[in-house]
Amino acid sequence: MSPLAYGIERLGHTQGAAHPIPAALDSTFLFAAVYLVAGLIFDIVATGLLFACSGTQFLPLRTSCVIWVYAWPIVGQVR
Repeated sequence: MSPLAYGIERLGHTQGAAHPIPAALDSTFLFAAVYLVAGLIFDIVATGLLFACSGTQFLPLRTSCVIWVYAWPIVGQVR
């Protein structure tokens, strides 16, 4: 991934950015991580409430499948 540079052209003279910002410091990745963690917490709580209110037994495969169903919109959003 190449760094993005911002340049201003004026009277035939080009000025570049002082320092390109590395992708690691981009706040987009931080926001995506927070969104992902919040979504997964919601998925786990919603699955727990669904199973507790309906009297469904917590089995590993069933629980992971229901969490995946709730988490699927998150996977589609974060690309």
